Amino acid sequence: QKHPAAQYALGAMYSYGDGVTQDYQRAAQLFGQAAEQGNADAQHALGIMYDWGKGVAQDYKKAVYWYEQAAKQGNAGAQYNLGMMYARGEGVVRDSKKAFGLFRTAAEHGLPEAQYSLGDMYFNGESIPQSKKEAAFWYRKAATQGNALAQNALGIMYMRGDGIPRNDRQAFDLFNQAARKRIPEAIANLGLMYAKGQGTDKNYAYAYTLAHHAALNIKSAARLENELKKIMSPDDRTRAASLTIDEILK
Repeated sequence: QKHPAAQYALGAMYSYGDGVTQDYQRAAQLFGQAAEQGNADAQHALGIMYDWGKGVAQDYKKAVYWYEQAAKQGNAGAQYNLGMMYARGEGVVRDSKKAFGLFRTAAEHGLPEAQYSLGDMYFNGESIPQSKKEAAFWYRKAATQGNALAQNALGIMYMRGDGIPRNDRQAFDLFNQAARKRIPEAIANLGLMYAKGQGTDKNYAYAYTLAHHAALNIKSAARLENELKKIMSPDDRTRAASLTIDEILK
């Protein structure tokens, strides 16, 4: 007791198995001790434990409570996670407007996950007037910090010229960055760019390899894979047979 920062740090070590045997129950106990003393990081961490049922019985209402305590202290991660609870209606009545407000606060604190979610709300016009300009602004903020979902979303906007000027090269680069993080949608979109020669030279072997990789998760990739089979030359087929996705995305 009375050393909440140390309790939180030790709890984090048990949670991640960093230097000690991983023990979620011990982590939750330490987070709880620190959270009761007002440590915002521990409150957020304890909220996550209740949210996911790690080391404690899953309890969305308790997750919301601890996220709220940390969010009041300006913890951006807790603000974002509390926003997700309102967005999903878990532990609280679903409220998209509250989710938007929390995402906005966390996004303004620089949290890329919140910036991406805020961009999505603007793009879809969910509880707020639709604004592709604002969507692109927040996607770009998150993409610059390496958020793969935002990179893919912004890439789609550039590819289609949807709300922003069309730019195939920008779209290609963004899909490539997201694909390196193995986002199936980005891998499929990158395959499409190679198939059409948009933002890069046309390369059916690359397109096929990427589409084949994403086909289990993305229907459009499965369709592209089948279309490419009909038009690929024997040389394309031979090259594709020896390619790996790692070679393309290096």
